[in-house]
Amino acid sequence: MHIPTELQEAIESLAASHHFKSLAQSREMVSKDYRRGNDSARAFQNRSQLISYLITRLPATFAVCRKVFSEIKNRLPGFVFESILDLGAGPGSASWAAIESFDELKSLYLIEREKDVIDLGKQLATSSFRCFKEIFWDHSSLTSPFAIPSASLAVFSYVLGEMEIEEAWQIVKRVWDSSIPLLTLIEPGTVRGYQRILAIRNRLIAQGARIIAPCPHLLPCPLKENDWCHFAARVERTSLHRRLKKGTLGYEDEKYSYVVFAKPEIQTSAIDGRIIRRPLKAGGYVKFQLCAQDGQIRETTVTRSDKNNYRHARDAEWGSSLHLDII
Repeated sequence: MHIPTELQEAIESLAASHHFKSLAQSREMVSKDYRRGNDSARAFQNRSQLISYLITRLPATFAVCRKVFSEIKNRLPGFVFESILDLGAGPGSASWAAIESFDELKSLYLIEREKDVIDLGKQLATSSFRCFKEIFWDHSSLTSPFAIPSASLAVFSYVLGEMEIEEAWQIVKRVWDSSIPLLTLIEPGTVRGYQRILAIRNRLIAQGARIIAPCPHLLPCPLKENDWCHFAARVERTSLHRRLKKGTLGYEDEKYSYVVFAKPEIQTSAIDGRIIRRPLKAGGYVKFQLCAQDGQIRETTVTRSDKNNYRHARDAEWGSSLHLDII
C-alpha cells in the first residue's frame, strides 16, 4: 500500500533540508522507543526526529488504518462516515487514511498534545489535503478534559499502549460514553499491544458494546497464553524509507492488533469466522486457522470440489472475515 502521492511529495520536500545522517540517527531512536512502547513524546523532541517519523512510521500507520477502515466499511456497508475523531493524532496519519477510505467524509477532528507535531500536521494538510476544508486541531492531552465533538467514528491509533491500563481505560470510557457510535482501537501487533486491546475489549463488552471487527463473537478470546491476535498491512517503501531503515526489500509488513466497537443500536450481519493466520493456499485446496463464531479456534480446509466456497476461500487473506457453509 502506498501513501497518497501528494503526501509523499510533501514529506520528501521536508526531508530535503535535513542531512541523511541526522535522519538516520533519529530513526534509530524513534524505532527503539516504538519497540519498547515508550511515550511518543520522545520521538518528537526535535525537527529531525519528526521528519524521520514521517518517513518511516507514518506510512505504516497509514497502511494499518486503511486496512482497518476497509474492514469497517465491509462490515457496515450502509453506514455514512461524515466525521472522524482522531485521538492522539500525531501528524494526522489516521486522518489521512480516513480521507482515502471514506468518500462521504466532511469533517476531521484531531486531538494532539505536542504543538510541534500539530504544526507539522497542519503543514502537511495545507500542502496536500486536497482542499479538504473542515479540519479542526485541538492542542490537548488525552489525559486532560478535552472536548469530545460529535463524530461518526472515534479512533485511538497507536496511542493507548503508551499509558497505564487504568489511565487508558478512563480515556476510552469517556469517549465511549459520548454520542459517538463507533470506536476503534489500534495498537502494535505485539503481545503487549494485543493485551492492551484485550483488556479494554473485556471492559467495554461489560458496558454493552458490540464488536464489529475482528472478533466474530463477544466470548472470551480463545487464544492460549503464549499466542496473540494480530494482523499485517503491507507498506510499500520509498527509496528514502528503505535507506533509512537499511532495508533490502521494497516493502515491509506492519503487524497490528485492533478492535472496532459499536453502540448496541448499530446493526451489522454476523460472520462465521475470522482468519487469524496467513492461509495456506496449495494446489486444489486452501487451509485456514479461524476464530469462529462459537468462540473456538478451528482449522478449516476448503477444497476445489467445494465450488460454493472455494472461490471465496482463494480470495481470502489473513484478517478476512468468512461466510462459509462448512464452518
